[in-house]
Amino acid sequence: MRNKALELPLLPLGTVIVPDEVIPVHVSGGMPYRAIVHSLEYGVPLVSFLEREGKLERCGVACRVLRVVERYGGEDLVVLISGREVCKLISEKRGVFFPLAAVVRTQEVAFEIDRYLRNEVISLFKEFCAIINLTEVPEKFHPARLSYQLTPLVGLDNPERLKLISIRDENSRLEELIKFLQFKIALIQYAGPGELINPKQPQQ
Repeated sequence: MRNKALELPLLPLGTVIVPDEVIPVHVSGGMPYRAIVHSLEYGVPLVSFLEREGKLERCGVACRVLRVVERYGGEDLVVLISGREVCKLISEKRGVFFPLAAVVRTQEVAFEIDRYLRNEVISLFKEFCAIINLTEVPEKFHPARLSYQLTPLVGLDNPERLKLISIRDENSRLEELIKFLQFKIALIQYAGPGELINPKQPQQ
């Protein structure tokens, strides 16, 4: 059956959210604020796409607004947003209250998770954490979504995050994470921890 397009509120952002990631988002009035309020009031998911120079990337993530973290008065607030599933942008339009995006879900390619790749990523991640003294190590690793679980912790920038969510099977995403972690570990060992981008702050 053909994947049916959905029309959802659009929230352009300056960073790439990955599935399972929870981030705070600050909005101050206008259409982004109204999209957030609509999502909160009606329980409707919204879609987030990276916006660069006024243009949206075609690959993004459907999100849920979890709750309001802080209100500064008027239409100025901070909310927590949770990434859910990867989707592809078909079209966008300016709605009456907020922009809308027609999207289709990106179907995951179902392969059995390669145990070697999974173990290699976990081993490299633990080595990476030890080198930079990162203490927020997950107590449990989720085999089917390991790449998404670790991405927020290892400092991938926006292009690297986009590349990762554009890949439709977990084994290939794990291969990309292995390359990234091997490079980062080698860089730190050569140049020192000062060369490392803050692993919790995706760079634009």
